[in-house]
Amino acid sequence: MPAYRGRGLVQGLIQHALDRGRAAGFSRASISFLIGNDQAERSYAKAGFTFAEEKRDPDFEALTGAPGFRRFVRAI
Repeated sequence: MPAYRGRGLVQGLIQHALDRGRAAGFSRASISFLIGNDQAERSYAKAGFTFAEEKRDPDFEALTGAPGFRRFVRAI
């Protein structure tokens, strides 16, 4: 929602998830999102995630409208 943009809520949620993962003993985080979701990609990059891979499939695109998934990773 536009009224909540720019308040750092997404970054706070990402940081909370990373903190929980670290507390559980994990050293890396991975997140996947639909190719074309530019807002998600910007948010994850801002949180320190970097591109790892993407998977594309024409049948998936025919069903969902998105060509596939992109995966980002980072150390925690």
